[in-house]
Amino acid sequence: MLRAYCNGYYSLQTLELYIHMRRIGIKPNNYSFPFVLKSCAKGFYSLQGMLVHCDVMKTGFDSDLCVAAALVNVYAKCGLVHESRKVFDEMSERDLVCWTTMITAYERGGMASEALRLFWNMQQERFFMDGVIAISVASAIGQLGYGRNAKAIHGSVVCNGYVRDVSVGSAVLAMYAKCGEVENACLVFGRMMEKDETTWNAMLSCYTKNGLASEAFALFDKLLDSGIRPGYVTFLVMVGACALVGSKKHGKKFHDFIVKSRIKIDFALGNALMDMYAKCGDMETCIELFNERPASDWRVSTWNVLISGYGMHGHGRKALEMFSRMIAEGIQPDHITFTSILSACSHSGLIDEARRCFADMKKFSVNPEPKHYACLVDMLGRAGLLSEAYELIKEMGSEANDEVWGALLLGCKIHGNKEFGEIAAENLFRLEPKHAGYSVLMSNLYADSSKWKEVVKLRETMKIGGLKKPAAMSLVEFPEEVCS
Repeated sequence: MLRAYCNGYYSLQTLELYIHMRRIGIKPNNYSFPFVLKSCAKGFYSLQGMLVHCDVMKTGFDSDLCVAAALVNVYAKCGLVHESRKVFDEMSERDLVCWTTMITAYERGGMASEALRLFWNMQQERFFMDGVIAISVASAIGQLGYGRNAKAIHGSVVCNGYVRDVSVGSAVLAMYAKCGEVENACLVFGRMMEKDETTWNAMLSCYTKNGLASEAFALFDKLLDSGIRPGYVTFLVMVGACALVGSKKHGKKFHDFIVKSRIKIDFALGNALMDMYAKCGDMETCIELFNERPASDWRVSTWNVLISGYGMHGHGRKALEMFSRMIAEGIQPDHITFTSILSACSHSGLIDEARRCFADMKKFSVNPEPKHYACLVDMLGRAGLLSEAYELIKEMGSEANDEVWGALLLGCKIHGNKEFGEIAAENLFRLEPKHAGYSVLMSNLYADSSKWKEVVKLRETMKIGGLKKPAAMSLVEFPEEVCS
C-alpha cells in the first residue's frame, strides 16, 4: 500500500498510512522507509522527513544504502542541503544516485563551488557522470563563469556519449553563454542535430546576455522558420534584447506578437515590457502598462522600473514623484530603488533631494552600498562640490571602490581640479591598474591644465603597461536592423 500511494503521487496519504501503521504496532523496515521518505520529498514535507529520520535511527536502518539514499534525497528536495550532506558523509557506500542527488542539491541551492568540488570527488571514486550530473555541473560552471572548466566538461559530455541529448546540449550551451563564450555556444548550437524550444531560448539568451541583440533578432527569425512556436521564455528573452539596444520598433513587434499569441503577461513579463519601453524612451506606454496592472502586481521591482525610466531620461522630479507614491502605497524600497532615485537626482541636478534620499536609506533599513555612494559622488562632482564628494568617500574607508573614485575623477575632469583628481587617480591605479579609461581621463585632466610633462609621463606609463584607449561604440537603429 505504501508503494502504491507513493507511486501514485499521494504523498499525504502515504504519510497517513505510515502513521497508522506505527500506531497499530507494525514496525517499518528497509523496504517501507524509502517509500515514506520519497513521499516526504515529493510533498516537500521537511518536518515529517525529520521525524521519519528519527524512526530510521531508532530501528537501526540508517546504515542501509536505499534508506540512506532516500534520506539524502528528502533533505535535498526540501532545501536542507547541510542535513543532506551530513547523511551523505555518514554513508559507508554510495551509488551514482546519491552523488547525483547531492551535486544537484548544491547546484540548485546556489552553492556552485561545492557542487564542483563534490563532482571532482565523485570522479576520484571512479564514478562516471550521467545526463543529470552533466546538466547540474554545466549549470554550476555557468554560475561561476569558469570558461576553462566549461571546455573540460564539454569534453566529458562528448566522451560519455551525452552530446546528442537535447537537455544536456542545451545545458552546455547555456554554460558557455554564462561564461561569455559566445563562439563555443554557437558551435554547440550548430552541431546539435535536434533542437527544442529550450535550446533556442538558451542561444537567444546567450546573444542577449552578451550584448548581441542583432544576432538575437536574426536567430528569432530562424526559430520561426524552424516551425517551433515561441513561448513565454522566448518572448521574455527577446523583450530583454529590445531593451538592451533601446529598439522600440522591435519591442513593439514583440509586444504585438505576445498579445496575438495569447501569452499571459504575468509579473515578470509585465516588468520586462515596462523596462523595455522605458529604455526606448516611451514612458507614456510604460505608464499605461503600469496602470493596466492590478495593484496587487505593484511590487518594488515594478516601481523601480518606473523610477529608473524617468531618471535615465532626465525626469528627476517625476522619479521623485513615483518614489513618494510608492512609499504612500506601503511598498518598502530596496537597494535598487535608492540606486535608481539617486541616479535620477544626479541626472537632473537635484542635489538637496538626493541628500535627503541618501539620508532616508537607514530609515528604510537599507544600508548604503558603494553604488549608492557612487551616485551621490557623481552628482556632487558634476555640480562642482568636490570637497563634499571627497569627504563622503573618506566616510566609506576601505569600502570605496573604483566606481566611487571614478565618479570623483570625472567630476575633477569636468571642473579642472587637479588636486582631488590626483588623489582619485592614485586610488584608481591601485584598485584597477589595467583599466586604461582612468589613465586616459587623468591624462586629459592634465592636458586641460597644460601639464604636458605629466601627460607625457602618464602616456608613457600606459605604453609600458600595454594599456590602450578603449574604442567608443554607439548603437544606431536603421529601418531593418540595429547596427553598432
